[in-house]
Amino acid sequence: MPAFNVKGVPFGQDRPKVTVSIMETTPETCTAKAREAIQKGAEVIEWRADYAEQANTQGISAKDMVEQFGEAFSEVCRFTPLICTLRTEGEGGVTQLDDTAYIEFVKTAIESKLFDFIDIEGRIGDDEAKELCDLAHQAHLRTIVSKHILDGTPSVKSMVKTLQHLSDLGADMPKLAVMSYGPHDTVDLLTASTEASNEVGICPLITMAMDSSGTITRVAGQQFGSAIAFAALDNPSAPGQMGIRPTRQIISLLSPAHSIPEDKEKPISGSTHMVCLLGDPVEHSLSPAIHNASFARCGIDAKYLAFDVKESELPSVLDTFRALGGVDGCNITMPLKRAAAQYADELSPVAKLTNSVNVISFEEGKAKGFNTDGSGLIQALAFHRISVKDATMTVLGTGGAAASIIAAAALEGAHRIFVLAHSEHGAQDARDLAKRISEQVQTEIEVSNMSDTDQVKKCLDASSILINATNVGMGEADDERAHIDESPIPTDILPEKIFVMDAIYYPRETKLIRDARKRGIPAFGGIEMLVAQAAESERIWYRCRMNILATMQQLA
Repeated sequence: MPAFNVKGVPFGQDRPKVTVSIMETTPETCTAKAREAIQKGAEVIEWRADYAEQANTQGISAKDMVEQFGEAFSEVCRFTPLICTLRTEGEGGVTQLDDTAYIEFVKTAIESKLFDFIDIEGRIGDDEAKELCDLAHQAHLRTIVSKHILDGTPSVKSMVKTLQHLSDLGADMPKLAVMSYGPHDTVDLLTASTEASNEVGICPLITMAMDSSGTITRVAGQQFGSAIAFAALDNPSAPGQMGIRPTRQIISLLSPAHSIPEDKEKPISGSTHMVCLLGDPVEHSLSPAIHNASFARCGIDAKYLAFDVKESELPSVLDTFRALGGVDGCNITMPLKRAAAQYADELSPVAKLTNSVNVISFEEGKAKGFNTDGSGLIQALAFHRISVKDATMTVLGTGGAAASIIAAAALEGAHRIFVLAHSEHGAQDARDLAKRISEQVQTEIEVSNMSDTDQVKKCLDASSILINATNVGMGEADDERAHIDESPIPTDILPEKIFVMDAIYYPRETKLIRDARKRGIPAFGGIEMLVAQAAESERIWYRCRMNILATMQQLA
């Protein structure tokens, strides 16, 4: 099984992720505990639904319970992976639901799409577990198929076989927990984890030996293959759990190459390098705060600044940066992305396809141009469990960001894309892009004018996703160039069943977002897209991996 990312958090690579189980019995107390856990360093939250089910004396239906708790958790865990677990008594939980009721609850949780992971108990039977895994994967959710052995520790061979079986049922992460009665049991569990991970290729996985002698299995996952480390906020959910802080500290000590970094901001010196943002305007940008904090976490001796640059000034500015050995690259924002593409010596495939650049790297005297707008948008949608594959979507705008989004969505497998242009010139650019894209994929791309309200409504009615890639709605109230009280389209024509994302992140809520939310339509700004782009920029400049979770929490 390959490693994967959920909301920017990698599983199956790097160190184990600190996970806290929330066992409260009301949505309000659950979200309060989840918020506290995240503030203290939890990287994954698990909702132990069996505690709410046990306390359900009023006979609330599974559907209502999942919706009430799931929606409450989702608000707190926007940037934190969320596991839904209903643990039955025989597997160490507190509820006595029969198999029929258990399966119905899990199906309800899957159908809600309010969670990132669904825990499925393997004890319910192979056919039933496979069916639930298939349903979860169809809903674009990840699965944990679990088995708890509470009366001892089987042989190494038996535990490896169990992990393989759970994986074969469809688990993205098979989970095996055993009861340890001493060091020998703990060593056997670690040996089985290593063999399953390194020799059989089951990665990521989750293993733990319960009881105090098995504590090492909860924090040494990187060395032995386990991807998650369960820690306690207040009361442990299983024997052998430690608090969040000591768990983080021990993981860091055991994994020096991939430790949980503390901020290590370097003082500016004669060796400090620079990267920057170029655009007009840039004073609203969050990029300096994002990158400077990330550089501190990664120990990179560089600073990030922002400069207002007119299009006529761009060539001379980039020539100067190219000549300075201490400038490693820059981000390019509106309205300079197309001009930057003309300047670059080399273009990445997407930048070449879109004739638009938002990242430049200066290497060996050359300016290399990249475009990460589209990949950032795909990742941002994934944070909300939205996939463009096989989807019909509408994109507003034809500029550099729009072109990258259209290209990325087409390459990702979108079925149909409606592009709405402000002008005939923009429409022609979009048609030219569609022609180039058609040489690589079969996505249908239809270009229309944004001023044709009837046509706009037809496009929206046929779409499940709407992306605003124009600058309408961006800026400050006292900026005469801004359009913050405007929406790129009449918001009263938005269909109810559409997901809206605005690439603008300043202000956090544009008029388009506010109006959509007033009508109960899910709508989000461009923060997630910004962070995903920023992470890709740092990979290009410094071959480093941004801590996306820490960055999201920084901006939350």
